[in-house]
Amino acid sequence: MTVEEITLANFRENVLGHKGLVVVDFWADWCASCRGVGKTIDKLAKEYSWMVKFYKADIGKNPSLGTDNKIMHLPSVLFFYDGTELERTRLIGSNGYEDYQKIIDLLICKN
Repeated sequence: MTVEEITLANFRENVLGHKGLVVVDFWADWCASCRGVGKTIDKLAKEYSWMVKFYKADIGKNPSLGTDNKIMHLPSVLFFYDGTELERTRLIGSNGYEDYQKIIDLLICKN
């Protein structure tokens, strides 16, 4: 399963308009740490695709997405539920699979 790329044109509909949990991985081509996080997001998407929607936002191609979402560091992963960012619940930098899994499991149970 390939995680779909989100753009400025479809962010509102696919992330803010989605009912349920959405995970957005903000990354850029020039960011070495982003590649590792991207692989982790791909793995999580395979495991949680039945309940969570995953997207990747290339802020090199879509800088407004980074600005609009106050992305200060890459990689950054934001979590949205029913179109609302969850209290700046985020992971910044290179984190392990288990770190993301714990947050997703908590958010699934909480919401």
